Amino acid sequence: MSLKDKIELYFSNHYQEIKVSKLIKLFNISNDDIYLLEDILFNLECNGKIFYNEETDAYMHVAEDYYLEHGIVDKSAKEHYFIHKKHGKTIHIKRDSVFYPKVKKGDYVYVSCLKSSLYRKCYEGEIVRIIKKPHIADNENKQFLNKGIIKRDSNNKLYIEINNKRYLILTKDLNGAYVNDEVTVECFEKNKVLLAKVKDILNRKSNEHIFMYKNVGSTYKWQPLYTSYFDINFSYNPNDYSEGDLVLLSLDMQNNATLVKRIYDDNTIISKIKLMCYEYNIPFDFPSSVIEEANNISGEISKEEYAKRVDLSNLTTITIDPPTSKDMDDAISLEVGPDGYRLYVSIADVSNYVKMDSKIFEEALKRTTSIYPSNYCIPMLPIKLSNDICSLREGVDRLAKTCIIDLDYSGNVISYNIVNSIIKSNKQMSYDKVNELFNGIVDKEYAPYFETLIYMNNLSHLLSNKRRLRGNITFESKENEFIIVDEKKVVGIEESEHGEAQELIENFMLLANECTADFALNLEIPYIYRNHDKPDIKNLLDLSYRMRELRKYSNILQKAENPKILQNVFSKMCENKTDSEKKIISKAFLQSLKRAIYETVNRGHYALALDKYATFTSPIRRFPDLLNHIMIDDVINGKFENVENYFNKYVEYATRCSEIQKDVEDFEKRVDAMLIQMYLCELYDKVIVGHIEFIRDSYAYITTKENLHGYLYLNKNSISKDSFVMGSNIYKVGNTINVQVESYDKTNQEIVFRALPKNKVRKLTKE
Repeated sequence: MSLKDKIELYFSNHYQEIKVSKLIKLFNISNDDIYLLEDILFNLECNGKIFYNEETDAYMHVAEDYYLEHGIVDKSAKEHYFIHKKHGKTIHIKRDSVFYPKVKKGDYVYVSCLKSSLYRKCYEGEIVRIIKKPHIADNENKQFLNKGIIKRDSNNKLYIEINNKRYLILTKDLNGAYVNDEVTVECFEKNKVLLAKVKDILNRKSNEHIFMYKNVGSTYKWQPLYTSYFDINFSYNPNDYSEGDLVLLSLDMQNNATLVKRIYDDNTIISKIKLMCYEYNIPFDFPSSVIEEANNISGEISKEEYAKRVDLSNLTTITIDPPTSKDMDDAISLEVGPDGYRLYVSIADVSNYVKMDSKIFEEALKRTTSIYPSNYCIPMLPIKLSNDICSLREGVDRLAKTCIIDLDYSGNVISYNIVNSIIKSNKQMSYDKVNELFNGIVDKEYAPYFETLIYMNNLSHLLSNKRRLRGNITFESKENEFIIVDEKKVVGIEESEHGEAQELIENFMLLANECTADFALNLEIPYIYRNHDKPDIKNLLDLSYRMRELRKYSNILQKAENPKILQNVFSKMCENKTDSEKKIISKAFLQSLKRAIYETVNRGHYALALDKYATFTSPIRRFPDLLNHIMIDDVINGKFENVENYFNKYVEYATRCSEIQKDVEDFEKRVDAMLIQMYLCELYDKVIVGHIEFIRDSYAYITTKENLHGYLYLNKNSISKDSFVMGSNIYKVGNTINVQVESYDKTNQEIVFRALPKNKVRKLTKE
């Protein structure tokens, strides 16, 4: 009988605790077998057969009716975890658990749990133990193997996190692994730096990667684009390829490569974006089977469909979007009565066309969201649906789900109802022209809707005020819009404006989302909520040490679990500041907050200051919204037999959506950074006139007519309160200064300028 069998048999028949030292004596375990004992105890505990009591430093047998639950941690998003049990039981790990900061996906744990008071079939658990391999032998200086997922930090360095410690992975030590691959690493310390070498790749995030045909020395090799060089087994005809050619290869775990397709890079921006899509494992083109399925869907509405829906086609209905939008998924109507408003928020009924057993649904699950890298769109749904059948186009009857909300003249919700409807948009409007209307410039095409828009704006102001009073935090942020010529050259950057028209749509959509979340909670149906946790106070205090003006609010920040507190601090920080300063302050605050995530249990939304929130208003562009439409559809149509089957599926779907959203955000930032850098390449040697927005203790913040924003770093001794000295010149806030682009940090998207003396400017101008 093996040592493993002996120890397992012992614990099966002995229920009292036993220390490791007694086990060693009992089974006469030699020093050579100590490491084997570590593995045996670890595996038995991972399988839920024994439990290590840290207080008594002993192991014990685990009975079938043991009060602690055992399982493997899965990750729904950053810093939120759960455990799946049999028969659809899900245990959500409480964030106030002592062990919460230490847990990671794949950990084996024991938890104590209670049934959730909010949600059927869900439980809340507190971690009692994270199972770790015991280190019986003295191995403090021993190199060790562990596994984890390769990540990239804000400085573009690769690392793996083990036991809350970051181990840096040098490019030469990647061993053919890519970011987000699960790997086995050898960890060690060198010159007080924690390092790791990849030994094996356990699971690739993607099996498909891009390789370039390249002359290395006197030999042509296939060079991977996004990791260090590694050998692959690829059969090909050298006569078919020239230097610089690109291919997409599928790799197995032995690095046997199969050609997926050749990639033709015509040096256009869209080609570069496609290459980045492959790196992030983002699908760009739709499979032919999905396109075919979409093409077979008819946009005609049958008489039967008209008969079973609420006909709202006679209502005055409008859409307001950017002028280039084609995937219009929300429309609004408003009636004004003696007691208040009746608001209609109508959303494209995508669930009528996209069923859970369809290829389109599976592809949407794969993508989870439409992606908007700068001026482009990578849609979640095929164009036939997103831009045609589901899009709420002007003058065309469309299927919708309409949230009908009655409000009093103070903006309080009196009641709401959700119906399947038929709508017809009277006018497709743009944000720009609606903003002009609110400023007194009325386009003749918009004149018939002037009164309706004014009433809508009045209601929007009421909702904005209520948001402010409850503690909603509105950060300053603008998106870049690039001016591109011939699909190859960036010749300018503009920032999108956020006017009253944008705020109106935002307010109405937030209200509809809040109502549908309330609807789902009252019925206790499966639903995908958008949760935003309270901030980690430590992060806010760290922020106060980085921002000098924030330090006086350190004591107040310790009470920032109440969003109203943080809102007040943020508002005070922004008082008498320029738009650029507000933007930088907003960025710093946002980085200190936690990420919003999708979950099947409602936990509220901190930044919106809402105790319940879900997304419903963008099913063309967001998979969670489509899922929520599907659930509402079954409730409206009385298909309650489906509801029970969705609980486990929705947990899985929410997890996937939360995991992908971070990759998508990183991808969009990378594309933005690429385009900014392309634009800067045209400006590096040119003299630029900068405007001094504000001055801090180490830099001046500069904006230019080219819509560039960046830093001019200064000698601290040259700075006074609102001015600095450079050469024989004194520069103040509001002055202009001649600068050149010195560098660009792609990770943080920050431009650094250098100042040019006047004689240098004259010389460059003559040249």
